[in-house]
Amino acid sequence: MAGYLNGHLAAMSQDSKEARRFSPSIMFIDELDSIGSREGFNGSNASYHTQVVNALLAELQGFSDRENVIGIAAANQVESIDPALRRAGRLDRVVEVSLPTIDALEKIFAYYLERHGAELGKNSDVALRPLAEAAFGKTGADVNLAVRGAIRRARLPKRAICQDDLLAEQYSRPLQNDFARPLHGEGLRRVAIHEAGHALLCLEAGESLGGIAYLSITPRPDGSLGFMATRPNSDVSMRTRADCMALMTMMLGGGACSDLAKAMSLALALGMVCRFGLGNGLPLRWREEPNGSDMKEAEALLVEAYDQAKSIIAAKRETMERIANALVEHQELSGEELGRLLEES
Repeated sequence: MAGYLNGHLAAMSQDSKEARRFSPSIMFIDELDSIGSREGFNGSNASYHTQVVNALLAELQGFSDRENVIGIAAANQVESIDPALRRAGRLDRVVEVSLPTIDALEKIFAYYLERHGAELGKNSDVALRPLAEAAFGKTGADVNLAVRGAIRRARLPKRAICQDDLLAEQYSRPLQNDFARPLHGEGLRRVAIHEAGHALLCLEAGESLGGIAYLSITPRPDGSLGFMATRPNSDVSMRTRADCMALMTMMLGGGACSDLAKAMSLALALGMVCRFGLGNGLPLRWREEPNGSDMKEAEALLVEAYDQAKSIIAAKRETMERIANALVEHQELSGEELGRLLEES
């Protein structure tokens, strides 16, 4: 085992030296999560893996700003990476690459079809947009797999690839990722309306919630089918009762069952009742766990927030529909794009 370890560590050291020698350069580490975290190592191989992580930490720490070497890594499970590797000065920035939109999938199909010599244009029955819509929720690798399978279908009868070949491959192959559930038609619109409800109530709250930075109905690695990011505003510990009510109202904007656990958590754990003393009464003793009266007050706050959400959505239904329609068409909207959409209407 020692021989293998020494060779492993020597290769890492050599790569770092090469990165410095050819600077300015990028040192790319693929599948970083496969190295693991020292917190989870056990058994006979724990010492081996611990030394590998320690050596990688030393190499990353050894790069100075003067050397013009940038370290970049790719991973599928960021939470599996050793926390020390993600500290400031090492691999401290995380950029999530989400699944492609329909527009992006259309371009990916065109790329792989042209790469494999398939004919596109007037003399071909291949229509990229329907293919992209059918593939929504899949990855670029899934598209490549479908194109290669379609080419095999056309090769045996010695004919050009056609639309049916591509669609047959898409519907006959399972998704490469369990989380990437394809959404189409009514299902896609339901998710769009769900996120549009959150967005509408966030807009109505104004600066209290910071405003919308990004809105998406593209499936994400955590299994969620939609996502809304707000701009940072005041620290959570400085929230007023009105801020908390606005946040709860926004959480309930997708329906009574939507984000209910988060809203209840806000009512209790964030202290609408127990921790921040923002309830109707202020106990003389701070409580870690809610009692019966706390739960009743939290439920009353949720009902108040839900009624407010329904009232706003009923009054602004046309605005919510415009947001939902734009999401169905584009799948992703920045805060600026959303603002322009609402100004034009």
